[in-house]
Order: sequence, then structure tokens, then C-alpha cells
Amino acid sequence: ASAESRGANPVRPAIVFIHGGAWLAGDKEDVLDEPVILDAAEQAGFHLISVGYRLAGIAPDTAPWPAQIHDVNAAIRWIKQNAAMLDVDPERLVLVGGSAGAHIAAAAAYGSDVNELQGPENLVPPTQTDVALAFLIFGAYDMNMISQDGFDLVDDGTCNVLDLVGITAVVVLLDCGFSLEVDPLAGCSQDALDSASPVMNVDSSDPPSYLVHGRDDCVVPYLQTVGMESALNIAGVTNETMIVADGVHDSMSLMLDVEGILEFIDDNMEP
Repeated sequence: ASAESRGANPVRPAIVFIHGGAWLAGDKEDVLDEPVILDAAEQAGFHLISVGYRLAGIAPDTAPWPAQIHDVNAAIRWIKQNAAMLDVDPERLVLVGGSAGAHIAAAAAYGSDVNELQGPENLVPPTQTDVALAFLIFGAYDMNMISQDGFDLVDDGTCNVLDLVGITAVVVLLDCGFSLEVDPLAGCSQDALDSASPVMNVDSSDPPSYLVHGRDDCVVPYLQTVGMESALNIAGVTNETMIVADGVHDSMSLMLDVEGILEFIDDNMEP
């Protein structure tokens, strides 16, 4: 029986939050430090579900890519499979992530039709991991370009080469071999670079997306979001993309507007 017929809370959309932390740190409880996300969920009357994932790193108990997207897609499937219990509308899930969380959210949102990103734990019958909307905050989306994008910001004086710590985190995420090349990702396999690049999976079936990035972000270059915006536009995917002048790798510097987020949801979520 539906939640309504059982007299329970009404079925509502849900924001599914994916935490950041350079793929090396962080926890699902990090959502408690995101007042904009908390306010947006409360004002919209949405459920808020925060999910965790295995972290990359150098210790024996850590996991390189694609463990992270496998875990998040498993979480999306679990939410859909248990939607009645949760009083969640499985057709109206909104993925939200910042930094590493935005990268994983993009991989989930644009790769729901990519088998190798789904992981081994899909139940029978299989549950699709497509979502209604994606909100992506200063994420990395094209691992084949992230080094060049960072060096471009060094060349124009925005960043120092030592500031490009996001590229170092990618080396760990993809379990790349040591390289003496100028590009620290030269030791990464092409398969890993492509698999971890959500921009490569964009097509016309993807969900409307809201992207934000700071122009002076030296951790993850804003050109990553510019490239994703271009891919979404070419594919005909509805998007609203903002590059914030003087914004850095800190959500407070982006002055995120709850009303703008809610307006995007109202304009683009199917009733």
C-alpha cells in the first residue's frame, strides 16, 4: 500500500547528498555542515538522505575508483527499492554534491546507463539509478583535462602550482603509477581516466543540472565546470551554470542562493 493509504507521511521527493573530501576523507554526517542544503530541503519539504562511500587512499583498507560510484549507485538503488518504507518518491530524487561529492554525483547522474559504473550488487530485477535533477558544486568532471585546466590557472597567475592539490588527489583516486612527467596524471591508465570522467557519459537523456564553481578555485579548476556546461549544452541537457567571480574552493565563497535552487527545482522537476 502507498504511504498515503497507510496514513503515514506523504510521499515526498528527496535530496540525496554526497559528501566531499578529495575522495580521501569526509563522512555522510558532513551534510550537517551544509546549511544551504539543510535549508533547501526544509523549505522545499523534501526528505534529505546523506550517503557515504568507500574512500581512496594508500592504506590497505581503502579503495580506488570505481568503488565510490559503485557505492553511491548501490545507495540510490536501495533508496528506490525501499521508497515506500521511506515515504520517498523514487522518480523525484535530486543528487547534490560538492567537490569529490559533485564528481561522484555527476558520474551517477550522467552514467546511469553505463554498466561498469553500476557495481556488482544490483538486485533482480535490476533497479535503474537515474535521478530527476543534479546539483553540482565545484566538481571535477574531465580527468583527461584536469591537469591542463590547472596549469592554465597557473599560467594566468590565478594559482600557484603547489595549490593544485586536487590533481594529486586524482592520482590517489585512480591508483596511478608514479610518473616523472610534468603531468602528474601521466602514470594513470587511459581506461581509469575515461571511467572517472563523467563528461564522457553526457547525453540527451541526462537530468537537468545546476552547476556552480568559483573562478579562483585552485583545488579544482573552474574550467572543469565550463567543460561540463559545454557538454550539457551540446547534448541539449537543461542546465544553469554559474562561475562566481572571486569564488574559491569553499561553498561559503559562492554565496549559494536557496531561493535560486528551489526555483530551479520548481522549473525542472516533473510533477
